[in-house]
Amino acid sequence: MVAGLYPAAFLAARIGGGAVDVRNVTPPGVEPHDLDLAPADAAAIEQARLVVYFGSGLQPAVADAAAQSQGLALDLLAGEAGTDPHVWLDPVRFARLGEKVASVLAVLDPDRADVFAGKAADLEAELLALDAEFAAALAQCSITAVVVSHAAFGPMLARYGLEQIAISGLSPDEEPAPADLEEAAARAAAAGATTIYFETLVPRDLSEALAAEIGAVTAVLNPVEGLTGAELAAGGDYFTVMRENLAALVAGQEC
Repeated sequence: MVAGLYPAAFLAARIGGGAVDVRNVTPPGVEPHDLDLAPADAAAIEQARLVVYFGSGLQPAVADAAAQSQGLALDLLAGEAGTDPHVWLDPVRFARLGEKVASVLAVLDPDRADVFAGKAADLEAELLALDAEFAAALAQCSITAVVVSHAAFGPMLARYGLEQIAISGLSPDEEPAPADLEEAAARAAAAGATTIYFETLVPRDLSEALAAEIGAVTAVLNPVEGLTGAELAAGGDYFTVMRENLAALVAGQEC
């Protein structure tokens, strides 16, 4: 099985268990938006029995290769509401995507259908427990506007009644115009933001400049698009990074 980026690979590995071998075509520590596929990765996608990826323009090269796949291709965003592809940051919606993976794996391996469904249910229970942690910790925040480097956090923040102010668009490669930066600074100042969040896989220059302009500090908020090699070597996964995000939000939003 081939996955387009870390969240898809995480779902496939957790639900497939030892029955599947998952290849993530986005290397550790590489920003996955507009990923250029190596020839070997493009060939792996086309020859895979199953390709699991996020559509909506998140990784066009992966989507194009998946359209040529000789096996099954699962766009995890097919049928999902909204245009923001970063739905894995909402634990409730991420749990629903796990059900999709279990259903497709059951088509490929009917004898293990119950096993896949059970693993999806176990993962859903963990994700709903994580959702409860977020809901409780973020229930009363003094600062409800969350200023981020790119617009990856809308689904998560909306779940917990927080507002996203993004410096750049859905892709971190989108260079904001000077007027956009001025607007983001004005909105952040008006909202009383004291923390500007940057990401580990993209330059932090704009976040630091905005923080300096309004007298704020900076902190990491990880979109969990791809873990670094160091994070993986230390045993990091979706849940550890999301709980680090929660700690950062509780501190930065004064919850």
